[in-house]
Amino acid sequence: MTSRLDYDTIHKHLQNIQESLTVLEQMRNIPLADFKEDIVRSWAVERGLERCIQNVLDIGGHILASIGVSLPSEYRQTILQLGEQGVLPTSFAEQMAPMAGFRNLLVHEYLQIDFDRVYDMLHNHLDDFRAFAYYVAEFMKSNGG
Repeated sequence: MTSRLDYDTIHKHLQNIQESLTVLEQMRNIPLADFKEDIVRSWAVERGLERCIQNVLDIGGHILASIGVSLPSEYRQTILQLGEQGVLPTSFAEQMAPMAGFRNLLVHEYLQIDFDRVYDMLHNHLDDFRAFAYYVAEFMKSNGG
């Protein structure tokens, strides 16, 4: 079923998530007003979140392709499909799926970034990436990796 699963690639993506989270954790102590005024820090947070989300999507696409599931046309569906395929708990996949839309905002609508939303992601959703990494690691263990 997962014979084409490239564990090394997935591990690299998981490592990239961890590296990004390490940097993002250092930004959590910045007050919102300072965060909004400090463009270097706000850009760093945006980029760190974008990297985390993109790694999630890349891992998801790789896993789905390796188990023979057609890749969805929307990133959001990639995360939801991971829930449907049992890689993630369905409720967690539903909770995490909106991150794909947030990634699209960061990448394509960067002129309209909502700093309050970025700050909220920084303070309230980093553990989602850790949970995702845990579920993926469990999936890999159960499939020989």
